[in-house]
Amino acid sequence: MADRYFDKFPVITYNDNKVVDITNRVALLDRVSRNPYIFYPYDLSDQERADQLSNRYYQDSYKSWLIYLGNKIIDPYYDWYLSQEELDEFVEKKYGSLYKAQTKIKYYRNNWEFQDNISKSDYNALTPSLQKYWEPNYGVGSSVLDYKRKEIDWSVNTNKIVSYFVSNTSFVVDEICNVNLQQDYIGKGQVIATTNNVVYLQHVYGSFYTNDEVSISANSYIYGTESGSNAIVTSVSAVANNISEEELVYWKPITYYEYENEKKVLVDSTEKWVINEKFWALKGPEENSRFITVQRVTITNGEESREEWNVISFAAAEAAKTDDEYAEKILAAPDAGKAQALAMFFSSRR
Repeated sequence: MADRYFDKFPVITYNDNKVVDITNRVALLDRVSRNPYIFYPYDLSDQERADQLSNRYYQDSYKSWLIYLGNKIIDPYYDWYLSQEELDEFVEKKYGSLYKAQTKIKYYRNNWEFQDNISKSDYNALTPSLQKYWEPNYGVGSSVLDYKRKEIDWSVNTNKIVSYFVSNTSFVVDEICNVNLQQDYIGKGQVIATTNNVVYLQHVYGSFYTNDEVSISANSYIYGTESGSNAIVTSVSAVANNISEEELVYWKPITYYEYENEKKVLVDSTEKWVINEKFWALKGPEENSRFITVQRVTITNGEESREEWNVISFAAAEAAKTDDEYAEKILAAPDAGKAQALAMFFSSRR
C-alpha cells in the first residue's frame, strides 16, 4: 500500500494516548522546487480532482498529497482548480462582489505578451528607460533584423504611492477613491493606509499632480466609493514612483479577479523529461535488477503517452556514500542528458 501523508510522521504521547504529531509538516527543498526538469505542465480536465489525477498518474489516489506539495497547495478546496462558477462564488465571498474584484488592482506586470516587433529605427528613437524592455532579433551573420519585447515576467506591487492631506480619514483600506483636484484633474487610487490627517493611495491613475504642479484649493477632494467618505484635499505629495508615466504603457494592472483566475488555470501542456515518483521498476527478483528510471511524458489532446529509460541500477545508486558520488553515478549513465534531473532529485532525498 502507498505511503499516506501522515505515515512517516512521528507518534507521540498526548493525554496518555499514542497519536500522530500533526504539528510536523513536509516541504520540498528549494533547489528541488526550482528545478523545471522535475515537473511538467498539465492541463486539468473540467472538475478533475487531485485524487483522480494521482490515481491516473501514480496509479494510487492516496498520493494526491504529492501533487499538493509540488504545487504549493495548502487549501485543497480553494487552492485547487475551480470551475468558473465555483471561482465566481469564491471571488464574490472573498472580495465582497465580482465588481470589486474586477476593478481593484492587486499588482502590475510587464505586458510583453502579444506585442508587435519594432524596427531598428523605432528602437533607436526610444529613451534608455524604454529600451530595456526590448531585445534584438538576429538574422544571418548576427545582424539585427528588428526588436521584440523581452519575455520577462517582471512585476511590481504598485505603480506609485501618493499621500493626500485631507480634512478627515474615514476611509476603508483597499477601497477605490475618486480624486478631484480643482475640478480639472481627475484620477483614482486604492487606499493603502490612513494616519491622522493623511490618506495614502496606491495604484494611482488618471490625472496626478503634486503641490508643486497644481495649486490645491477647497475645490479639491477625495471620495471613497465604499465608505462614502468625502474629504477636502489640502496637500498632495509623491511617496513612491515605481513606474514612470513614460513606462506605464509597458505594464498591465492585474485585478484581483485576474489574479484568482490565473491561480486556477495551470500552464499549457508541453513535453518534458520528468521523474516518476515511483522511481524504480522491477526487472526481476534480485535487488541488483532494479533500476532508477527517467521518463518522457507527453500529453496530446488529453491522451498521455510515456517513454522510459533505465538510467542506473538501484544497487549502484544505493552504494553511493555522498551526494556528489550519487550524482556522479547517475550522470555517468549513457543517457546522461536525460538523467540530470535525477541528480538533483535524488541528492535532495538523501
